Amino acid sequence: MAFLKGFRPSASRRSGVTLIEIMMGASILAMLFFVSYRLFSSFTRTQEVGHWAATTTKQLRNGLTLLRNELSRATKPEIVTQKGSEPFNTGNGDREQFLYLPDTLPFETEDVASNRKLVHFYMCRPGKQGLPGETDIGPEILSGALFLSGGKLRYRRAIEAQPGDFPEKIGALEQVIAENISKITISSKEVADLNDLSVKNRNILTISLTSKHPRYQNSTVTESLEATFEVPTKRGGHP
Repeated sequence: MAFLKGFRPSASRRSGVTLIEIMMGASILAMLFFVSYRLFSSFTRTQEVGHWAATTTKQLRNGLTLLRNELSRATKPEIVTQKGSEPFNTGNGDREQFLYLPDTLPFETEDVASNRKLVHFYMCRPGKQGLPGETDIGPEILSGALFLSGGKLRYRRAIEAQPGDFPEKIGALEQVIAENISKITISSKEVADLNDLSVKNRNILTISLTSKHPRYQNSTVTESLEATFEVPTKRGGHP
């Protein structure tokens, strides 16, 4: 008994840490690191997707607004002056059509890697001819085209005829409407008789674009435009 009373655990035994305690501590630390990493990754992804969505939405809206404004100026391909009008030779043998669309409508494709023209139209502004005290100025003829190229949706405005002295000249233009596109849809609602066009009865061209995040494929942005027009259409046969 005296021997037992004199026994005391050593200092190293009192302060020692068992293997199980080390493993438990390491597991808890690993879980904390894992949770912290997931939270950081989630926050980073949310920030990246949010920035991409805002930037892409702005690009789509700006591009579609430009396209809508261009379509609002569209006319038949005609040379117009105060003396009247005459057809403008577009070079494709069809002078009466205005809006060239895909072969079938509604049109929808996810094959955005191919190079193809989707929409083509003309913009013709009158010149001046034979007015007393006025210098003759020829008419301005422009064309607009919406097409896929290099995986991007582009809009190109070309000058078909433009006198050097035409006032407020509109220049040639090429602009990327959208990038990282995953789907394009085009449809139109047309009035059978153009003489029946009114504020409530209009031809409407609808273009819808969907862009997909290059890394996070479930993150998409979709924007659409509705543009009115007052001239005939032609399926396919783009100039």
